[in-house]
Amino acid sequence: MTLKVKNGVLTLSKEEVATIVREAANYLIDVDEDEPRDVLSYPVEVENDGIDVLGRKNVNFSLDCCANVEDDRFDVWKKQRIERGFDDTELWNLYATIMQFTIPRLKAFRDEVHGFPCSFETIEEWKNTIDEMIWSMEWYMEKDNFDCEYVKDEKGNIMVDNLTGEMIPTEDHKRAKNGWKLFTEYFLGLWD
Repeated sequence: MTLKVKNGVLTLSKEEVATIVREAANYLIDVDEDEPRDVLSYPVEVENDGIDVLGRKNVNFSLDCCANVEDDRFDVWKKQRIERGFDDTELWNLYATIMQFTIPRLKAFRDEVHGFPCSFETIEEWKNTIDEMIWSMEWYMEKDNFDCEYVKDEKGNIMVDNLTGEMIPTEDHKRAKNGWKLFTEYFLGLWD
């Protein structure tokens, strides 16, 4: 198996990490360098795919998958997951944990919904509203736009991501804020 490096970082799934740890000496990495190096010579980033240690999908939003197993807190987190179903790492960015949990469920709900709140005239109108909720959460997760500020320019307020310095279109931000407003407004309507 050949693995790829992007921007100097090797991104792996949990399954790939387990396989590589077992068979590390057998892997060469395809990179734009003169000579391939062995897999253990690169910094590694592990994808958090929401799969827990029992193989259940979309139930584990723990960040410990990216932590060193030698970290003193690893056993504490493991015990917390067994005792209460989640560990403290899920609280570090609780908004992200909540969105990771909610997005796939909203998508499934939208596809399976049969009724709609009485404030809507059609099921399509309700589904479009759910789509806006989903779009908003996905936008925030993609952009991690909770760390932004507004700066004035000749056109008015512009939103700037403090982490990347990226200019964020105000239309996107307004749409995302509207999606959150819809989510809170119709939260109790999310039943079928």
